[in-house]
Amino acid sequence: MDIEKAGRGTLGENRNENVTMHPWSYLEGQEKNDDIRCILGVACITDKVWEARLRWYGHVQRREEDDCVKRILEANVGGQRNRGRQRKRWIDVVKYNMEDLQLSVEDAGNRAEWRRTRVADPLPEGSTA
Repeated sequence: MDIEKAGRGTLGENRNENVTMHPWSYLEGQEKNDDIRCILGVACITDKVWEARLRWYGHVQRREEDDCVKRILEANVGGQRNRGRQRKRWIDVVKYNMEDLQLSVEDAGNRAEWRRTRVADPLPEGSTA
């Protein structure tokens, strides 16, 4: 069966009709993800993950020094790592995100300033966190 004459039926249509249609023409009328996010006013999911990761990191950094979560986050495991490409660690990704946003560990100590470092869905002008 010729692909141009096979047609792409939609719900309720007979798929065996002889329609001259390009196989990907059903995508032409669809909006791109960026356009839809812009219309709806929402951020990309990766930006949301960045924001949540940095929010948690700031929360842990503001805890007391003897807190168990903070001790685990700052713990170093001795020994050698495997050869080859190293697996990504959570703290390494946080450091990359902080570099991209030009943040330091000391910035996490000030909660009000740290919350202003939003990546996803920035606050409208004139509003507060």
